[in-house]
Amino acid sequence: MYYDLDESEHVNGAYRELTDLLLELADLFIFIDESLGENSHLMHFGEERYHFHVACGADGAPFSKDDEATAWLLSFINSGTHITSEKENFLLAGANCSENHIVMERFAKKLVHKFQSIKEKTFHVRNFSVRFSLELFPSDTKFLALYSGELSNAAFFFSSCGYVNETNKHITNGSLGPEPENTWHPWVYAKRLEVVEGVKQLKEKLDQSSYAESTKRTKVLDFLRGKESRQEFESLIGPCVDLGLAEPLHNANAWQFIHSTILSLSLEKSNIPSSCKDVNDVPENSSFAKYHSVLKTEVKARRLMTKVTKWFNSGRKNSFDYRFTGKESKKRSHKFMYLVSALESDDDPTETKMRLCAIANCALELRGAVSLFSRVIIDGEDLMALKGNCQRFFNVVSTLLQSVNPTVWTMGL
Repeated sequence: MYYDLDESEHVNGAYRELTDLLLELADLFIFIDESLGENSHLMHFGEERYHFHVACGADGAPFSKDDEATAWLLSFINSGTHITSEKENFLLAGANCSENHIVMERFAKKLVHKFQSIKEKTFHVRNFSVRFSLELFPSDTKFLALYSGELSNAAFFFSSCGYVNETNKHITNGSLGPEPENTWHPWVYAKRLEVVEGVKQLKEKLDQSSYAESTKRTKVLDFLRGKESRQEFESLIGPCVDLGLAEPLHNANAWQFIHSTILSLSLEKSNIPSSCKDVNDVPENSSFAKYHSVLKTEVKARRLMTKVTKWFNSGRKNSFDYRFTGKESKKRSHKFMYLVSALESDDDPTETKMRLCAIANCALELRGAVSLFSRVIIDGEDLMALKGNCQRFFNVVSTLLQSVNPTVWTMGL
């Protein structure tokens, strides 16, 4: 993976050979399955007894102030109700680098090639025939866009999951699927390759022109929009891009959206002049001051409160940007009504009261959804309830808050 790379591009990390790890896990799961008998949680999906369906994904995360680390995890979908347990996910690789580092990109290509070759083979473990196939590639939308060779999630067609854009993202009660009656449809891999070839030809033509680089880029983006696509490069994970799935950690982004909506409303209601650059100068009876106080006293999100304070004191020139962690998300899901109540006033016009009710309802539906897709054990009724939570969350945002973004759309599915 370091071929033709400068030494400065080398990273510290380790990985396990895919076949070795799969066989070791197969040995473990077969032993558990045989030992527990009828009480085993292992699912066979009506196929060969030990055909293991594999989920494999990765993510990069900030590590200290300037560093970043990326980890690849692997699990067996056959674990059934245990699949969401952290004990059912196994480390395949880890490195002290970002997810877009060339070493990680090369590892992805190697991994997909290995999965494709393993799929055609039959192994023998504990006197049983064993097969493996990659069935899911869970990741966040940023990672999936990068490894799919697509434009960023800020593009007109913003989702790796399907054909949705800025003009039709607000449709309520929509659905994603291959049938004509579905609102949005998944991307077709053959069409992806066709568009990539067109982009290559266009770039070769533009390289011979005297256009400025910004103009060349605009023409590429216009070409992709004309093709109704977001596919600029060939996918690093090949046809496995069709296995991509947004993983549950998107709830942190959703709580971040809820918080941004509350913060914006608190400032809107407070009418604080732009010349005010000190939180301590804000009138105590203003909505923003009450919101700020509740962050500290009730929600107890001190780190978030500190970030809001610094942003306010620096002049509020840009929109507030803060990456929610699991810790902030958990606190927000437990105590979101304290923040909503802090903004309430008897003098509020009907429109403001409606927005506050909409925010509270969104947070309630989001909390219900998070409580379901974070469970280790879940049944069919829970899945139907989860679908209802997600759809109602999306519908309220779309119709009452009118601020659907990629996270809201993804959660709404």
